[in-house]
Amino acid sequence: MKLSKKISLSGFTLIELLVVLVIIGVVMSLAAPPLVRTIESSQARNEEIRLISRLKVYSSKAFVNESNVVLNFHGKTLDVHMASKVESYKFEYISFPKQRLAFGPIGLPSLSEVTLIAGSNQRTINLVNK
Repeated sequence: MKLSKKISLSGFTLIELLVVLVIIGVVMSLAAPPLVRTIESSQARNEEIRLISRLKVYSSKAFVNESNVVLNFHGKTLDVHMASKVESYKFEYISFPKQRLAFGPIGLPSLSEVTLIAGSNQRTINLVNK
């Protein structure tokens, strides 16, 4: 008596799996750089918005306390001098050329704009209309 079994094997071959992995790798290498730039641009914009908010706060503090508030921008650092204390802020996605901004006792800025650098783009924050 002869027994015959039909064995059916299903699945993917190694070549098919490698082709799919190569296609996924090519698609990811094309999509990743623009995605990273978009994320970094968004984070830089978020830091810029936080900076604008801080500038408004320091203008108000100068007015309320009737004293000078001096801000020194350099590199990725902002140093704030109020009365006898100094606060320092570090930024990750934006940087500054060396510049000095002072809010007088009535809260008005000594500069009309502050320059910042985000990636390869240079931007200015207009202090007069903020």
